[in-house]
Amino acid sequence: MKPAQGRFSQVDEQFLSERLAESRRVVREVAAKSEKPLIVQFSGGRDSMTLLGLVREVTHKFVCAYMATGLEFPGMIQFIKTTCEKLGAQLIISQPGLYKGNIFKRIEKFHSFPNISRFKEGGSRLWCCRDLKLRPQKLLLRQLYGKGVFYKLEGIRRFESTRRKYIYKPYSETMLREDSEQKGSFEVFPVLNWSDNDVLNYLDLTGLPTSGLYSEFGVSGCSWCPFYGPEIYRRVLAKRPNHYDRFIEWEMKLGLPSAA
Repeated sequence: MKPAQGRFSQVDEQFLSERLAESRRVVREVAAKSEKPLIVQFSGGRDSMTLLGLVREVTHKFVCAYMATGLEFPGMIQFIKTTCEKLGAQLIISQPGLYKGNIFKRIEKFHSFPNISRFKEGGSRLWCCRDLKLRPQKLLLRQLYGKGVFYKLEGIRRFESTRRKYIYKPYSETMLREDSEQKGSFEVFPVLNWSDNDVLNYLDLTGLPTSGLYSEFGVSGCSWCPFYGPEIYRRVLAKRPNHYDRFIEWEMKLGLPSAA
């Protein structure tokens, strides 16, 4: 890559010579191992856009996978479809209806909202991620490609938050772990060791698009998440005052707050 002329043109040479090369190597290795297309977990955010760019450099044997939850910001799914079409990337989309329904059906079932305290206490995955994303995608992958080993590439970075820095530290060298939801398969983290500036530099170097949601709301994934702090909700409500009306209805029914 040649140095970019944009806002982030002062590229860290160690990024170009080491971290970028390491990430390409990881993608190349799992592509050589996999008998199925690599599953690029593509959310349309900056990190997953970076991941998609990396994979496209190394192999054509991949498919972009979007895990719809019903909690997307308006226009997000269309942005993902348009981006994949422009980049010539095949896209598959899983929906909560493939498993047990949307978040409000699950709230009705459990009589509660996904509870972050259980995660902090070392409990299992929050059920919103499990029921709305992971299990619907698991079913879709089996429908499309049958059983077997899948390599699921994720744009997770351990420096993105204190929580991720702790959780993903053991994988900073291998960048791979067994998939706890789909036994025998693997999660792969090619950009695990990248910094915020690395991501911005890569997007600037490649000219890959971004949705603009991150700069607008501070997030680009689900518009509701139990890990979000109050500032995220304030930013969303400032521009979309009725966005959380259904959550408020369920708060009133259950007598519980939807977020800590």
